[in-house]
Amino acid sequence: MQISRILQNIPKKIKSKPKKSSWLEEYNLIIGLEIHAQLNASIKLFSSEVTNDFSKPNTSVSSFDASIPGTLPILNKEPYWKAIKASLALDCAVSPTSSFDRKHYSYYDLPQGYQITQQYNPLAKDGFIQFNANLDDNITRDFKVRLSRIQLEQDTGKAYFHESSKTPLVDLNRCGVALIEIVTKPDMTSPIEAVSFVKKLRSILRSIDVCNGNMEEGNLRADVNVNVQKKDNLALKTPRVEIKNLNSLKSMTAAINYEYERHARAIQNGRLEDIQQDTLGWNVTDGQTFKMRSKEDAIDYRYMPDPNLRPVSVTEVKLDEVRSKIEILPDQIRQRLISQYGLSARDVNVLLTVNEDLSGDESIINYFERLAQVSKHPQLAVNWVIHELLGQLSQRHKSFKEDIITVERLNELISLIEANQVTSTAAKKVFSEMFDDTESSASNILDRLDLRVLDGDKLEKVVNQAIEELPDESNKARQGNEKVLRRIIGQVMKLAGGKADGSEVERALRQKLSL
Repeated sequence: MQISRILQNIPKKIKSKPKKSSWLEEYNLIIGLEIHAQLNASIKLFSSEVTNDFSKPNTSVSSFDASIPGTLPILNKEPYWKAIKASLALDCAVSPTSSFDRKHYSYYDLPQGYQITQQYNPLAKDGFIQFNANLDDNITRDFKVRLSRIQLEQDTGKAYFHESSKTPLVDLNRCGVALIEIVTKPDMTSPIEAVSFVKKLRSILRSIDVCNGNMEEGNLRADVNVNVQKKDNLALKTPRVEIKNLNSLKSMTAAINYEYERHARAIQNGRLEDIQQDTLGWNVTDGQTFKMRSKEDAIDYRYMPDPNLRPVSVTEVKLDEVRSKIEILPDQIRQRLISQYGLSARDVNVLLTVNEDLSGDESIINYFERLAQVSKHPQLAVNWVIHELLGQLSQRHKSFKEDIITVERLNELISLIEANQVTSTAAKKVFSEMFDDTESSASNILDRLDLRVLDGDKLEKVVNQAIEELPDESNKARQGNEKVLRRIIGQVMKLAGGKADGSEVERALRQKLSL
């Protein structure tokens, strides 16, 4: 993935409240989430069909996926164990025995007329994700989101309409792909907390290689449950609504904000009947929710145990084996970077955000740590990695790779800065040149561009020239008016063309002007 796309989201903060009157502060917003995460298994959940190429419609569909009579489901190991791994990473209690049920409903994208899921005995229960103020982006209070359950289920196909004829069409490639549905308790109180939950959940799933988390590609989809209560009368509460299939954090924020005001205004106007327990969609163009159907209860789906699938048991020994193979989680990495290198929470969050979008063996965190260790200047190292390295990659529309600018080459440049051989401004010019001249060392490029810091006679010559060009300011400085000194320093820096060290310039000027 190109760095420019990743960086676009780093400095921006998603607003937790809409731009509305303070009257909204009289109402509590209550948010729960249902996240559908597509497991990145190479095979579907109950069929032998592979999942590596969905570029052409209906080309990765087995007889079972298409519901050909006589075909039966067979649970595949790979998606099952990925679901177990996710459950353990999210601190859930994995059920010793889980089972599969049929959830009945009829739609174009579900040819068998029911979805195989886990209603009565889900895979896992009772996990949580912890959030800490001033560590997690934009979070202002310590809290945790409790996870009610994680269930393993099959995805449906994709229904859409032909552009010209408006004929309903169905692509069954996704039908039967393994999902985990992660259901939270209603522990979030603002859009920013809901967004932060999704971002943190995504980072965990990516770090353990369970789900790639690309919402725009449908690999991670969110259903949001929202209702509102009056702060001074908690019994006065609107019915819960569900906003389905939000496929971006921006849409999630906008949809929650819209429903927040709609519910609060219904309470304010004494019209609770305006809010029904409905399933809603989100219209991005209009910026409004719309009713899809009345909210179903379990009875509406006519759940029943699937007679073709046996219950699945797992031993504690096997769980310990899976647990031992779980990679270091993002919170553990965050804590190490803060404690070991003294980085700010924001710098760490940027590194983590960029790192989770990288593919293969590339790791910007490993790159930073090696640079920090050899340079012995962690803060300088992280500044150059985040602001200069990623900035240059963004401008050049390139992805991060460790060999574009090796740790050794960047460390040489940092060493030149520390030795006062080059100013930070000039070093950025050298760094830019290093992308085009991959053979030369930073020192050679510095000399070729004639950007070494002026010292000795060269610096004295520029200082004298600045004093001559600003006689009034120089006389005032000699008379004790140090306020004008900044003006003379600026002139020296201008004449030096970025090759003068500011502290050395001030020292030389004070000596010349007898300050």
